[in-house]
Amino acid sequence: MVQMTRDYLQNKRYLVIIDDLWSKQAWKEIQCAFPQNNNASKIITTTRVEDVAKYCSFPHKEYVYPMMPLDCDDSKSLFLKRIFSNKDDCPRELNELTDDILRKCHGLPLAIVNIASLLATKPNSKREWERVRNSLGCALEQDPEMEQVKRILFLSYCDLPNYLKICFLDLSIFPEDHVIGRLGLIRKWIAEGFIAEQQGQNLEDTAENYFSELINRNMIEPVGTDYSGKPRACRVHDIMFDLITSLSVKENFVTIMSDHKLTPSTNKIRRLSLQGNCAEQSIRLGAHSLYQVRSFTAFGDVGRVPSLLNFHILRALDIQNCPSLEDRDIENIGRLSHLRYISLYNSNIGKIPSQIGKLQHLQTLDLRATRIKELPATIAQLHQLVRLCVPNGVVLPNGIGDMTALKELSMFDASKNSPEVVQELGNLNKLKVLGIKWCGYNAINNEGSFKKSLVSSFRNLGERNLHSLKD
Repeated sequence: MVQMTRDYLQNKRYLVIIDDLWSKQAWKEIQCAFPQNNNASKIITTTRVEDVAKYCSFPHKEYVYPMMPLDCDDSKSLFLKRIFSNKDDCPRELNELTDDILRKCHGLPLAIVNIASLLATKPNSKREWERVRNSLGCALEQDPEMEQVKRILFLSYCDLPNYLKICFLDLSIFPEDHVIGRLGLIRKWIAEGFIAEQQGQNLEDTAENYFSELINRNMIEPVGTDYSGKPRACRVHDIMFDLITSLSVKENFVTIMSDHKLTPSTNKIRRLSLQGNCAEQSIRLGAHSLYQVRSFTAFGDVGRVPSLLNFHILRALDIQNCPSLEDRDIENIGRLSHLRYISLYNSNIGKIPSQIGKLQHLQTLDLRATRIKELPATIAQLHQLVRLCVPNGVVLPNGIGDMTALKELSMFDASKNSPEVVQELGNLNKLKVLGIKWCGYNAINNEGSFKKSLVSSFRNLGERNLHSLKD
């Protein structure tokens, strides 16, 4: 077929459009069919994968044209023309519902066309449109008329390699429309064992590649940019999120509890996500149902969290923005010997128990925006800890220099720590990122001794890996 096409086009001027190209290998095989005959011929390809687009146009990167979402006017025009012969025929009582539905489509033509096609088969009544709008959040699981949307999005999921599928499903633990921080996400992937070692790369670099690949495939949307030019965070499109949730429930990948829903679950809970006040639903959780949970995540004021003693093999503990979390809730944290990741960001915690030193597999400890003022001496026993993030003014114990696996330390308040601790920073020979501050007011040591210790530490660190200094 390739040779037949090539022979037919050999002396002709041609325009060829190749729709929905999925891989570089497919382009490598297809392009052989098109002779370069200097007749001003053109080839247009479409793809959902950014790397494939760049590969097809190499070395002319300027030929890649990223499709932008439709604006509000074009979205509305496409939507209404699909339902009515004339967009002005839309009843006035449906105008607000139209806007609600289009907000969920985010300007994606595929979503707009399919939902409009569904509505075109129904009576143009406010009640019917409200039913469709309200069903969008769970449509992929419950409404058979959304099968076409599900089928098209499911193709994108099926095309993912297995190592990306599990990372993609893991996004179901977050609330809908949640902005998901990139660094926290990839560190949780590592903690749960989703990232396989690859020759010549550390786990974090591999996880970064996974994250970038999901963006390139348009499975997630990048949000913001950090100092290195990488996306600061990501978000999942509403309709794609429905697909993830549907698949996760089907596979018993995650159990979600919120103030208005509880996803179906078997007695074997692998990942538990609490969203909002879940006091009533939490009562249903017996100790036996939690012993196989590998990841526990809570968003917002969830009320009383389950006892940590009920978790036997927990690897990731992530409790964000939870004012009801108390010191007593984490007093048994040292019993969770499998923990790799702990984030208590913006919670009401004021003290870390000394038994945290027993967590010999812990890699990430994020205590930012808590009430913690000092860390126990046992923190220095965490020899596998890679990143330690603390609020301003925290006092670190002597022995911090023994934490030789540490690659990131922030925010280190040198004015609250002894010169000996400041000097110990120089022993952290793997440290790459250091956030540091000095405030002369109420400092426990004078500026001269601070500078002497700091210069000594920087001299050691500068000869090694330190590449980012923040204040």
